[in-house]
Amino acid sequence: LMEISPHGGDFSVSGDKLKKPITATPRGFKTKTVTPARNFHDAIHGKAQPRCPGRMGILLADLMDALYESVKTRRPAKVTRRMPKT
Repeated sequence: LMEISPHGGDFSVSGDKLKKPITATPRGFKTKTVTPARNFHDAIHGKAQPRCPGRMGILLADLMDALYESVKTRRPAKVTRRMPKT
């Protein structure tokens, strides 16, 4: 089971073979210090740069569409859009 938080950008993975839930940030990964909502607010008010470019939102939407398609068909689905590198 994969759960994706719509508010903080967090996700968790659990399943029968996991003995305990993932409750901490893995070593080597930086934890966020500003929530996505705060960054969005600051960006639209000119106080900060967006942490994530708009093209990433497009790719995330494509990924979510592929996830729903995979669940619907019970088969792997592909994300077909290829965004140019910036």
